[in-house]
Amino acid sequence: MAKKLLAGTLAVMILSLVLFAAVGCGAAVDLPKNVLGKVGKVQITQDQFNAETAIFQGIYAGQVPNKQTNPTGYNNFEIFVLDQMITYEVVKDSAAALKIGVTDQEIKDRMDLVKKNSFGGDQSKFDAALKASNLTTAQLQTYYQEQMLTEKAHSEVTKNVAGPSDAEITSYYDAHKSSYFQPETRTARHILIVPAKQGASASGSASSTTTAAPTESEWAAALTKAQKVRADLVAGTDWKTEAAAYSDDSSSKNSGGDLGTVKKGQMVAEFDQALFSLAKDEISRPVKTVFGYHIIQVTAITPAKQQPLADVKASIEIALLAQKQNPVWKDWLAKAKTKLKVVIAAGMELTTTTETTGAGGSATTAQQSTPTTK
Repeated sequence: MAKKLLAGTLAVMILSLVLFAAVGCGAAVDLPKNVLGKVGKVQITQDQFNAETAIFQGIYAGQVPNKQTNPTGYNNFEIFVLDQMITYEVVKDSAAALKIGVTDQEIKDRMDLVKKNSFGGDQSKFDAALKASNLTTAQLQTYYQEQMLTEKAHSEVTKNVAGPSDAEITSYYDAHKSSYFQPETRTARHILIVPAKQGASASGSASSTTTAAPTESEWAAALTKAQKVRADLVAGTDWKTEAAAYSDDSSSKNSGGDLGTVKKGQMVAEFDQALFSLAKDEISRPVKTVFGYHIIQVTAITPAKQQPLADVKASIEIALLAQKQNPVWKDWLAKAKTKLKVVIAAGMELTTTTETTGAGGSATTAQQSTPTTK
């Protein structure tokens, strides 16, 4: 899987705009041509915006809405980028008063942390990920410098906000217990035999590449082949060998038919029913779906369970603290914007007014700097 440079989906980050809401901003009547925003004496030009947009497109590669097919989504993305730029300028103007700053060493430490956590410290892999995202090291350093300064401002402004009490945490957990229920999952592998080579996928997500339905004789031939493969497996033939030789699922045949962890309802109905009726290590008889015959084996079962409060207390505490911090941060930001007479170009103003923060974590800038995988 390709490595990402930081965590969080773009959708989550756009929702987090509420933390940096464009309140206290004036009308765009005083803005010169090609200027999208003004923070005090600082102007955010179209060229600067384009450069920052390019960085964010690299950071959130694959998540940015298509401008042609989803113009509304893309406009929201642009508003997100401009809002981040304005917030940074406000924070930078207030840095001295807040007694905050970001050193070159701190930026280097952040970059090193990304390399360590996502790439095992391998510089070549890190460089490859940058290239794949159309980013330079300098651009990523700029991104982290802006984000880290905003993180520090948020921490300083909200440092006196008291965290939630044990009673508040317990109350939240009791009211949202269903959110902490983990359904049974199964780790599975399969071999797919497709009649007349339709080109279907393991999960049933791909469509047939042919227009004619398989004939009865083709289905019969596929079943005979599937029965032979099952017999080989029952006799002890290696799954990787059988999958490589016989499976028509191109996405899993070279990994022994591995499907990873599967939740109930994730696969097509017939496959799903068979998968969740098997005992661990049992090899199914051929299971017919619209895509062909599957031989399935469950290699591990994780039973359903209710996560106890002790296991999720920390995440709830973080989320509830964020709920308490958000109004303080928004109030400070609004006053700072008013003082600086922030102006935003027409059509680029933030209009979101409803705040939603769940116990999955706060939508603060701190979320934007942790590497993950995809």
